[in-house]
Amino acid sequence: APVPEIKAALRKRFEPSCLPRRILPVDALPREENGKVPRERLLRLFGLRSDGQPANWTLGWGEIVATTPSTPTTPEGAHAKVSLPADYAWFEGHFDGYPVLAGAVQMKELVLPMVTKAFPELGPLKTMNRVKFLERIVPGDHLVVRVERAIGSSRVRFEISKRGAELCSVGHLVLGPATGTRSEAAPE
Repeated sequence: APVPEIKAALRKRFEPSCLPRRILPVDALPREENGKVPRERLLRLFGLRSDGQPANWTLGWGEIVATTPSTPTTPEGAHAKVSLPADYAWFEGHFDGYPVLAGAVQMKELVLPMVTKAFPELGPLKTMNRVKFLERIVPGDHLVVRVERAIGSSRVRFEISKRGAELCSVGHLVLGPATGTRSEAAPE
């Protein structure tokens, strides 16, 4: 039922102080194999940590520094420092007692936003290759995210390192054209 109808029905049966503050429509409640509804997954639907506190989805991005090519064969690119807060929401529930930033999250939250800022003319991700996760990224880490490409290419090399020295993740991405532009063949 639509949320306004649910609220109206609840107001007929309960005092205002008993009404829920938030109603979140979902297709189905998350259930475990045994049929139980896990509290942590319900809280996550509302953007809360397992302790009921608001989840922190904010990264500490530093200034993005563009690299200007000095010759036609020098790659263009950019890099930025990023601080991971100790309570960053993506760590919760991912290897309890041994937190690590998952590879998919590294791509979604660090690499792809950096590519978008460095090369706004590129469109969505088409393929990834030679992607390697070499070192754990943990709460409180200070990272450097670096992206580069041959001038005009849709193939982007990325790397994530700790303090610019200890390499954590590397790989190559091929991106499609931005919406409304013509397709470019991806060089190998």
